[in-house]
Amino acid sequence: GMDEISWYVNQPVSYRTRWLGQMSEWIRNHDEAGYLCMPGSRPYYSQKSKSMMWYYTTSTRTDQVVSEDEEAIKTTWINDNK
Repeated sequence: GMDEISWYVNQPVSYRTRWLGQMSEWIRNHDEAGYLCMPGSRPYYSQKSKSMMWYYTTSTRTDQVVSEDEEAIKTTWINDNK
């Protein structure tokens, strides 16, 4: 019942980190022309606050931030380019 980013952001940080790596690897193994794309910012539904909030992938934002993913995203992109 949620869009992709709302589902993703409502997962625990440790799960999101593992999921990014697994999905990137899955795409690489199943479609050589495929790429994993992550939004820099998007609105999402927070189950915790039961309201719409804004998701940011970088730690440079300070309002309603979910920035725990920045390092995981960087690592995923670095590993994809090896």
